Amino acid sequence: MKDQTRYLAVAMIFVGAALILNSTAAFSTVESDRGASVTVPNDVDAYLSIQGTDAANTPTFTNLFNQQIQLTLDTDEPTAEFDPGDSGSWVDPPYTTTLNPGQELELGIRADTEEITIDMDGSMDGGAVQLSREFEVPQTAGLQEVEGSVQSAGNSGQYEFQLENTGGIDVEIDGIGVNWADDPDAAQVGGRGNDDVVVAEGTQVVDQVVEFDSSEPNSATVYDFSQTVALNPNQEVDFEFDRFREAGGGPGSGVGVGDVDITIRAADGSTAVVELRE
Repeated sequence: MKDQTRYLAVAMIFVGAALILNSTAAFSTVESDRGASVTVPNDVDAYLSIQGTDAANTPTFTNLFNQQIQLTLDTDEPTAEFDPGDSGSWVDPPYTTTLNPGQELELGIRADTEEITIDMDGSMDGGAVQLSREFEVPQTAGLQEVEGSVQSAGNSGQYEFQLENTGGIDVEIDGIGVNWADDPDAAQVGGRGNDDVVVAEGTQVVDQVVEFDSSEPNSATVYDFSQTVALNPNQEVDFEFDRFREAGGGPGSGVGVGDVDITIRAADGSTAVVELRE
């Protein structure tokens, strides 16, 4: 009887391991409270879902367990910072949070390198999960270190501004859009036959009318540059908007604006909003 009981216990262990292997694939190891561990394939569609490892998307971690998990995120990259909730509030790793079943965590990342490895350590009642993943560092990290300043804002709508990269990452800007302007009549940049709608260091980079709607400041249309504009660490680049105008851009449509919010896009597809203030 003892031999049969021992045989049954061993069989149940193998059955349990098989069930784990067949039902989950999002983490590298699972540790039980009895010290056993099972290696499983890496996948993004199981108990700990991970999305956004490429530069164009914000990393998102989702707890697909049926219980609460305490998750710690860390990296060996000394220049790395995390932005929990992708809210603009940066912290040094490691970062620990608690995720309820089905809860997501967006995590902005930045570092003076093109990619970093993030180590994830999750603990829950009766066990733990560990996983390491490589994430591309978006140029958004560099874009968020770009500061804007207004050089000239004329009453006729002419507008000059400067962007400065105060961070440590090279940035290639390939698009721009306007989110908001402080004059509610302003609805576009350009529109009177001048092809130099947006100019960078004296070179035309956008030759079409840039339209925007200040009542929807979170949905700016980004217009492609005819050539990328390099913005390296500690570098400043002078830009010029041809003229802010009312919708339609007819004669006498120039509108004087002071404060403006713009979206800039990097060559890897990441974007950031820059505030231009007088």
